[in-house]
Amino acid sequence: MEEKKDLNFNQKITKELLDPYNYLTSRKVINYRAGDLQTDEYKSTEDEDSEYRSYIIRTYGSYDNFYRQKKVIRTAQIYDPLVDFFIDVTIVKPDAVYKTDHISAYETIMENLTGVCSVWFVKKDGNTKRLNCTLELSKIPSAQRKTRNEFFNPLPKNRIGVWDLNEQKWKSFYMGNVFRFVRDDSTSVE
Repeated sequence: MEEKKDLNFNQKITKELLDPYNYLTSRKVINYRAGDLQTDEYKSTEDEDSEYRSYIIRTYGSYDNFYRQKKVIRTAQIYDPLVDFFIDVTIVKPDAVYKTDHISAYETIMENLTGVCSVWFVKKDGNTKRLNCTLELSKIPSAQRKTRNEFFNPLPKNRIGVWDLNEQKWKSFYMGNVFRFVRDDSTSVE
């Protein structure tokens, strides 16, 4: 019975992924890479997340050093094989949808710091999984907030640690196994 349930779930995800009108029906689509929205989202952590700001200053000296070293904010929208992963990335806002076809591990962390994300990836057993997650401080229980600091950097092999909102525990995924990433800011629930 469980296997049939997983099969139906996987079929639903596949159908949703192939639906060309998903998220796009009433919004204009804008390129997310090297855009003002992406830059503004990432720079918002400089003022809004004191723990992350302390980590960046302690580790890199300044945000500018961090952005430059880790290639987080770039003026070009070109795929960089040294840091990027080909992933269908969608950022949904109330008035528009922002899309790109690649994202880095550090950018994935930045997206999780500023909102609730859904990540679709292939598990070791070959099945797909959707993880609703975040690193946003206000969404993590106070008893788990110190652990959050351990996930400001990718773990070995570009593994990203996040708070699973459904199971209320820490989970991780490998960037190389992710095929879809969505941050939906148009509603209060992902």
